[in-house]
Amino acid sequence: MNNRNYQPIIYSLILIVGIYLGQYYIIPTDKEEGKTDSIIRLIEENYVDGFDVEKHEEEILKS
Repeated sequence: MNNRNYQPIIYSLILIVGIYLGQYYIIPTDKEEGKTDSIIRLIEENYVDGFDVEKHEEEILKS
């Protein structure tokens, strides 16, 4: 048979596999946490010298 006959089946299988894999690779996020809060949390976790959130919070919100 011609390759064109199998093309819709191949695309369907690729789509199904992509949807299936996508369900397991979604990064869970807290619904209550906004973008700013998540950035501040990442800075707190990864900043080597320590990070005073209250001191820098106003500067972060301005930018």
